[in-house]
Amino acid sequence: MHRTKATAVVPQPVHELRRFGDVMDELLDALVELEQRAHEASDHYDTGPWQRENFVRALPGKRELSLVATVSGRPAGFLIASRRPDGAHVHRVATDPRHRRAGVASGLLAAFLARTPGVVTLVCDPGNRPALALYKRAGFRVTGTTPENKLSLATGATPPSVTLAREEDVMFCSNPMFERSLFVGAHLDDIELAAGGTAARLVEAGAQVRFLVMSPSDYTSYDGSHFRDADVAVAEGREAAATLGVKEIEVLSFPAKDVENHSTVVESINRVVDEFRPTMVFTHWPFDTHRSHANTALATIAASRYYNSVVMYEPITPSGRSYVGFRPQLYISIDGTIDKKLRALRQHESEYAKYGERWIEGVEARSRYRGYEMRARYGEAFEVSRLEGVLV
Repeated sequence: MHRTKATAVVPQPVHELRRFGDVMDELLDALVELEQRAHEASDHYDTGPWQRENFVRALPGKRELSLVATVSGRPAGFLIASRRPDGAHVHRVATDPRHRRAGVASGLLAAFLARTPGVVTLVCDPGNRPALALYKRAGFRVTGTTPENKLSLATGATPPSVTLAREEDVMFCSNPMFERSLFVGAHLDDIELAAGGTAARLVEAGAQVRFLVMSPSDYTSYDGSHFRDADVAVAEGREAAATLGVKEIEVLSFPAKDVENHSTVVESINRVVDEFRPTMVFTHWPFDTHRSHANTALATIAASRYYNSVVMYEPITPSGRSYVGFRPQLYISIDGTIDKKLRALRQHESEYAKYGERWIEGVEARSRYRGYEMRARYGEAFEVSRLEGVLV
């Protein structure tokens, strides 16, 4: 007869739920310490941890609605909320890292929702997958995005003041592949031409989007004819980015016709990459016939050598008339953002004056063709340098 080796089951500590107002004075210092530990253990805080003044600040119904989970009299987690006319808003949910996976956060939410009538709202970082999964299990759903590009969530009926986000956009952005997207262009207008619809869609979905442009894009031809000044190009580029909803754009000072694949260029991109820590990098195609485009591509690939996802823009005539064919490998539908893309291009008035409406028509036609290939109405295509597959 075979004996089965017994495995000891270690019981999880049982937490007790207490009203915040009943324990605030007693446990305030411990709650501030818990918040600090939770902040240090998280990758999804974009502000500093709460201080004492945040905990003690008076809000309607805060003392009665908010809950603290304790184990052996010490706080293991907390939920801070306040009353709203149609329900309540959750300001903060935190669990001590030493008590994670013990049901503390889910217990706090379940108890809070059971005793709180009406619509309950909260805001969450789109990259915080564990928190989003927790809120989904608790009955929350995404209802839109905030001006800070956070996801708004609510239970029950959607408050009339919330702008609805498209379900497919929420799923698109909630994939960690896109949560911090860096777009690198040699010139002001390059990003909008190749990926303006994708950038706008990411912004709408709540991703962090940043543009890095290598040159101020002033241009004088070999025959002395002058097409645009740097200050004009930069102003147009900022207006175009704003049209797409992009708030972060940095313009470097390399010459428009001579962005080189040189260490100074690589390191200027490297600085931004290491600061932003992108989950996806978009850049030019290295076989582009515009040498500044091709060199920007090579420099970006080098600068992103420690990052796992880099994709490359499809060039447009005349830059795309190369001896190597572009290979569309990653398709993104831009059905909902094609209008923003074309409006952004029209912000480049100096370029529009040079190329005319046929420029816009050509870009739209290519978007229609890529959309047709992927069974959408409009699309943008990218060639993959490397891509990390993230399953969610």
